[in-house]
Amino acid sequence: MPLFKILIVAFILTNIGFAQENYYEKTIQQFEAQDKKEFPAQDSVLFVGSSSIRLWKSLSNDFPEIKTINRGFGGSQTSDVLHFVDRIVTLYKPKAIVFYCGENDIAGKKDISAPVEDFEKFISHVRKKLPQTTVYYVSMKPSPSRWHMWEKMAEANRQIEKFCKQNSMVDKRKTLDYIDVSATMIRDGKPDKSIFIQDMLHMNAEGYARWTKIIRKKLIDDKFLTEDKESKEDK
Repeated sequence: MPLFKILIVAFILTNIGFAQENYYEKTIQQFEAQDKKEFPAQDSVLFVGSSSIRLWKSLSNDFPEIKTINRGFGGSQTSDVLHFVDRIVTLYKPKAIVFYCGENDIAGKKDISAPVEDFEKFISHVRKKLPQTTVYYVSMKPSPSRWHMWEKMAEANRQIEKFCKQNSMVDKRKTLDYIDVSATMIRDGKPDKSIFIQDMLHMNAEGYARWTKIIRKKLIDDKFLTEDKESKEDK
């Protein structure tokens, strides 16, 4: 192959790699710009991951007793959260992390092992930087638009749940747990369409209400939240 063609091919490949590496760079820079205006309080609970986190507009109202940080960015895969971990996770020094990501990995035709292994790397990194922080993995959700992928997602969920159980404790303290939201989203063996918006992928307010109930219980059990008597009586 002539030298000039080799150089052109190399240039194209280099720029493709650069574009992929920096696909979410502008979004991350927007987070950093927000931080410069008002840096989030330490000891907050950080919610990080893909669009199901990004679109959680009622997050602060759903958990009014604690300070929350939303660092969801749409379309992200587990590898993307891992890539930006020090810029959108560890710098905040949160007391707990609620992690939702993985279904875009499967939708992007990655092998089931990809989100599992990348989440394991995420945990390894976070534990080095934040050994006292507890991480909760929220299971990949079943949705009507991706129901044909559910078998693979469910298997990835099972593998991640197993990893969480086997690696939950550090110095006799639980710092890793798995939260299953799939059961509350399925009715009669299929995803409950009533909790999704028109695209049948993302959730409406009722969908987030179901997530809130499950995640809230976990945070209360682990003493990150204190359930007040009025809310308990309402239930």
